[in-house]
Amino acid sequence: LGIHHSAVLSCGEDGMVARTGANNNPGQTIIVKLVRPATRFQRYRDIRWRDAKRRVGVRAEGVSVYDRSLAALLSDTGKRVAGDVVGVGAACLDCLASVEKYPQADDKVRSLSFKQEGGGNTANCLTALSRLLPKTLKTRVRLVSKVGEDSTGDAIVTELERDGIDCSLVLRGGETSAFTYIIVDEKAKTRTCIHTPLAQPVTDAEVNEILEGVDDLLAKASILVLDGRHAEASLAVAKCAKSRGIPILVDAEKPRPLLDQILELADIVVAPESFVTGDEGSKKTREKYIRFAAELLPSAKLLVVTRGSEGSVALANPEPGGLVKDIKLADMKTADRRRDDRLGSSPVMSHELSSLPVAVEESACCVRTGVLRDICVADTTGAGDAFIGTLAFTVAVAPSAPLASALELATVVSGISISSVGARSGLPRAEEFNYRYLLQVNL
Repeated sequence: LGIHHSAVLSCGEDGMVARTGANNNPGQTIIVKLVRPATRFQRYRDIRWRDAKRRVGVRAEGVSVYDRSLAALLSDTGKRVAGDVVGVGAACLDCLASVEKYPQADDKVRSLSFKQEGGGNTANCLTALSRLLPKTLKTRVRLVSKVGEDSTGDAIVTELERDGIDCSLVLRGGETSAFTYIIVDEKAKTRTCIHTPLAQPVTDAEVNEILEGVDDLLAKASILVLDGRHAEASLAVAKCAKSRGIPILVDAEKPRPLLDQILELADIVVAPESFVTGDEGSKKTREKYIRFAAELLPSAKLLVVTRGSEGSVALANPEPGGLVKDIKLADMKTADRRRDDRLGSSPVMSHELSSLPVAVEESACCVRTGVLRDICVADTTGAGDAFIGTLAFTVAVAPSAPLASALELATVVSGISISSVGARSGLPRAEEFNYRYLLQVNL
């Protein structure tokens, strides 16, 4: 085949999968699967080719966002070293009750199980990120938030610190911390959240206090993660991060006060399809994605729309320094190209997975990613937070990773997280991953 620069992607009892380049065309990518014959005596000879020279797309540099690194998408030089991760947003306590089925009005039902653990979008994101950090990295994860002066607040902070998150900027005030009752329907595999907000929101004086220490907060930051909570503080820190060229990732879960102003500063936006399109299951969704970006995201370089059991869709402009808002509907009309590195099973983690989610190049500016199919769903409470936290992890510590690989890793972590009840119980840890395989980079 005239191949060179081979890289083994997976290796197991049945053979191995390798990515190669071609001598006669360095820009061409070939996926080859070597299959070990079933005959015992032929194990070490007569290896046959299956799916040999399976072409998965020939792309010139800069034409598609699929293989573009996150650093390139964010107009980064790629020389930035891994630094601190800073998050501003919610930290609360989740009270989770699993029931056989969601009760009707005036029903009295018995829970199947009950547990309490930390919650809140940004706190969950940072927990997912912190658990993914290899011990060899000295990345500091810092949270700016507020909890009450009660035992619930103590529990929230203690749990976060146990996961390696710096809570020195978590403010305390008010009688009660924020908490959420979550009813998990075991039959329908849904969850219903009833949220009680923080008794005393962040005050203007506290915002000023945060800004006084913002130089130290952002001095080594490689990314800022926001969920729109504590809006005044979030907006103030976002403006400081923008002036310093620090990438800003916004979790746009639903409309919130000042969210439109925060979105104007965002480099990366992750939002559920229901928020982007205004209704679920609507037609012409890609057109609505583009309209959403044109109206609300003047500086975003990456928009990821999460679609629950349908996976996610990412939009980015393939032009150098391009913005999502400049993408036209005509740019989306390219036939699907399945760029599949993940053939067969892979020894990536301790979980028994027969396959990994595959990112598909839908067009030069659009990547569609499926979901993890091998997981038994227990609770979807923290799926979005796990996805966003993992994406932030890749931006912070592996910015040279291709967009498609970053999305696949985020999908894997999100899928594993929903195998346990609660937003954090199922979050995996660094030792379960082969990052060189998943992200095509060394950490």
